[in-house]
Amino acid sequence: MYLYRALNEPEILTGILKAKALGQFLAPATPPLPVPFPIGETEFMAMYKHQYGENYSTSGISVTSSREIAVEKYGLKFGVIVKFKVSSLLESGMSILSLKDELAPHLIRYPADEESIVLCEHIPLSMVCEVISGKSNNEHYENFIKYL
Repeated sequence: MYLYRALNEPEILTGILKAKALGQFLAPATPPLPVPFPIGETEFMAMYKHQYGENYSTSGISVTSSREIAVEKYGLKFGVIVKFKVSSLLESGMSILSLKDELAPHLIRYPADEESIVLCEHIPLSMVCEVISGKSNNEHYENFIKYL
């Protein structure tokens, strides 16, 4: 099985795929709150809040099991998508949380995205098994592959 990530500009320019925050994958129960919600800092709240990345940083990296979603939805801006083998990520000691397996359907912001979260500070480039260009004449793709 494979997971995909459409890279953002800092990842393309630096060749570093890192989480927005460091530390444990936990978050406190603060608004917006799902109902019912747990008390204290929990992995559940971190998964819920991770979906609102513009407002909350967690120590995980978003990926999708859908190549189509990665290329056609998230890869539109820069057109650089990386592919990972799930077994390689797990063998390296990373954990992967699938939102559809961990959260109730009504708590998933974009259910069609098939989002999972890789729990790590960064994903080494050695874990990338393919780089996909979602655009023709893609300078972002050319900039990124020089790091491989």
